[in-house]
Amino acid sequence: MKTLFFSILVLLMATSCKTKKGTTSAKLENGSWQVELIENTKPKSTQTFIIEDTKIQGKAACNGYGGKIELKDKNEIVISGIMGTKMACSNLSEETLFFSKLRNTTSYKLIKGELFFYNKENKQLVKFVKLK
Repeated sequence: MKTLFFSILVLLMATSCKTKKGTTSAKLENGSWQVELIENTKPKSTQTFIIEDTKIQGKAACNGYGGKIELKDKNEIVISGIMGTKMACSNLSEETLFFSKLRNTTSYKLIKGELFFYNKENKQLVKFVKLK
């Protein structure tokens, strides 16, 4: 009886320490994302964000782009060195806004297949959905 009680106690303690899937402590890994919202507005064009190790790339409203990404402790993130091609289009202001939000991102959250970027005031800047 004592062995059964002890086994149950150990099992309960072990499972209570696990991180639930989809919480904000999930680690951001290599993958492809599509922009769903910039601030609270749905973009007029399809925009992507692809992470490959310490680099990012993707398609903004008009141009392809690339840059660097650094993941730190506690879901902190630094995106820098964003450079893109220089083609003009009718959605160029949307692209400029997107790049500005990426540069101002300081943290992220992963929740149920969605990626959220936040600034230092914890204001949501960009929402992404996972591409398959």
